[in-house]
Amino acid sequence: MKRDNAFTGLEAAIVLIAFVVVAAVFSYVMLGAGFFATQKAQEVTYAGIKQATSNVVFEGMVYGEVNEDDPTGSILTGFSFSVKVPGGGMPIDMSNTEFVYTSTKTIPPITMAGTYRELKEKEGLVFDNPLNSGYPEFIGYFRLDPLTGEVSTLLQPGESAIYTVVLDGPDPGDTYLSSGEWFSLEMVPQIGASTLMTKRLDAGLKNGKPLL
Repeated sequence: MKRDNAFTGLEAAIVLIAFVVVAAVFSYVMLGAGFFATQKAQEVTYAGIKQATSNVVFEGMVYGEVNEDDPTGSILTGFSFSVKVPGGGMPIDMSNTEFVYTSTKTIPPITMAGTYRELKEKEGLVFDNPLNSGYPEFIGYFRLDPLTGEVSTLLQPGESAIYTVVLDGPDPGDTYLSSGEWFSLEMVPQIGASTLMTKRLDAGLKNGKPLL
């Protein structure tokens, strides 16, 4: 009588081994996909944290430079404000930050040119045209780098800088603003979210007073 018990057991062992190999390969694929998804989620989280901590914010009030002797009324010829990197944030190089300006008389918006100077203890801000390009421009006042002795545009967490925007041009009547008109300024850093400031000028424009 022919006996095939051994062959049946061998076939069962082969099938079992095949199932184990397939399960191992499937597990490896699933683990690899899980590790990949975890890594991508981690990268997205780190990128979000970096972007969230790379913000520069407008600090305090906006102060106007006003010509109160203009026969047509008080005229805004410039304004100043302070920017700051919040504590716990990342250092920001403000030379890579764009300032996009628009107003009642400046449409479409323009990306302002500017220059950087040393932030000194002074009685008032200097509202002079930095580049004379014929458009509203800015002057950024920063502290000196103690190592190089030059103006450093790198803002550390907790540090502030002062900006002055000069509303000058070939015809100041095309850029100066009066009561009832508005302007907006968008600060667009290289990394992080942009910040928008909008002001509408009231009838009580006074030199050196906050713009509400």
